[in-house]
Amino acid sequence: MFSICRHPISACGSALFVSGCTSLLVAFAGCGGTEQLYADTAAVTGAVTVGWSAPADHATLSGTATLAVTGANLVNVEFFQGSTMIARAQVAGDHRSATASFDTTRLADGPISLSAHAWNSPAGTPFTSEADAGVRALLVDNTVAVGTVTVGWSAPADQATLSGTATLAVTGANLVNVEFFQAGTMVVRAQVAGDHRSATASFDTTRLADGPISLSAHAWNSPAGTPFTSEADAGVRALFVDNGGSGGSDNGGSGGPESRLPWHSGASTDDLAAFETWRGHKLDVFETWPNRGNWAEIRNPDIYGAVSAFHGRAGTLAIGIAMLPEDKSGNFAICATGAYDQYYKDIGSKLVSLGRGDAFVRLGWEANGNWYAWSIGSDAKSYINCFRKQVTALRSTAPGVRIDWNMNKDSHITGSVADAYPGDAWVDVIGVDFYDAWPAYPTQSAWDGDYDATQNGGPRGIGSWLAFAQAHGKPLSLPEWGLSNAGDGGGGADDPLYIQNIFSFLQTNAAHIAYEAYFNLQDAGFIILPAGKNPNGSAKYKSLF
Repeated sequence: MFSICRHPISACGSALFVSGCTSLLVAFAGCGGTEQLYADTAAVTGAVTVGWSAPADHATLSGTATLAVTGANLVNVEFFQGSTMIARAQVAGDHRSATASFDTTRLADGPISLSAHAWNSPAGTPFTSEADAGVRALLVDNTVAVGTVTVGWSAPADQATLSGTATLAVTGANLVNVEFFQAGTMVVRAQVAGDHRSATASFDTTRLADGPISLSAHAWNSPAGTPFTSEADAGVRALFVDNGGSGGSDNGGSGGPESRLPWHSGASTDDLAAFETWRGHKLDVFETWPNRGNWAEIRNPDIYGAVSAFHGRAGTLAIGIAMLPEDKSGNFAICATGAYDQYYKDIGSKLVSLGRGDAFVRLGWEANGNWYAWSIGSDAKSYINCFRKQVTALRSTAPGVRIDWNMNKDSHITGSVADAYPGDAWVDVIGVDFYDAWPAYPTQSAWDGDYDATQNGGPRGIGSWLAFAQAHGKPLSLPEWGLSNAGDGGGGADDPLYIQNIFSFLQTNAAHIAYEAYFNLQDAGFIILPAGKNPNGSAKYKSLF
């Protein structure tokens, strides 16, 4: 155990964050290496206050529990079990609240104590104020309850009006995991009482538009993500949200996820049905890339059945549409004159005629790379003008499509990728393809150190991409993500930690995620079904998704 500037820390193979210190490399006895302590930016002034809001003292936790605090001038909030940091919170933009997900299944059943500490500066930077929230005495119980599940609503009443933060509550028998849903999308997981007879959750209605909503509740006799022997529905509550006209969500999905995840989850794979059967949940999103050799192929996205192959399949299509053909018969400057508009009007018409007028259109995906005909290179201005023209043409015949400005995490262009952003009026979703490569994330410290990384003033780490999307009022997508066990020195090999970190990121930021899709195609280094080169990553994905 070491005391470094701020508080006692014990960790090995973990990311450490020290406030009030410069960036450090610290060697820990028995760890076999060094740990990176890194700094962030954007402190606030004013005294920190912080107090627990969830879970209640002496509560029983199971599955994935939500840890939450409220206060003032919060910038960095960390939760501890003893002296070991177990989670860093996601802090709200007004610096008044923070939440984190805590996987209790990693712990043995029994009593635990958790504490929370807050600072008015990011991890690793000088601070002027800090405060403790005190200690919560809690009980972990991930034992499968014996007996049949029964569950029914206790609050709110049917036809009730909700505002602000509402309490959702059920009672029953043998409750271990209880989840509340709005139109098929999980909105919150409940805190279950120690006797397994009741469960409650706080529901922030300010994220919703005013008007009627329907909520349902479902209960299982095992923690989330584990085998169960009984489940039951509480039925539907017809409710009304009235927050005086404020609120609304930035989640870009259409309808409720069939995946039972709190975001729209998908994959690109040769056999969608087999992938669904293997992972045990439906796919909400599926992907395709029509041919792009010449304009005749681009203007008809179904020329070889790339779209009609999904006829009758429920869910949302994410389609990669090229901005320029591979035969080099076009360029951004000509595109900006409107010369190619008709091609994109044809694309929109075809998508509508095939029942995919609500598709996510990944127009010119990974344009900040240097491997496609539509790479931005050094001409961001012409690229932007072309992108805007094509979006306008697409929307003229397919007004329901959602334009995904989909970049690669790492840029290979002159200047910043932020300078190539076409503008909010031409974008519905901001996407980033985020593989475990260039850089890879073999350790937690590697992931944490890259989380908020920037490149030439634009986003590069997954946290900076999320921040960029939020700054523009757009949901974030991960249209392509996955292992990269290619053996070329740039990938992260068979890395279950990367899978876990992507899942945790999605779970923490579910309200801001449009969709994600695992890339299970092309090379054995990416593929997790069949497991092949990636048995550990495959098992981790299956256990989480």
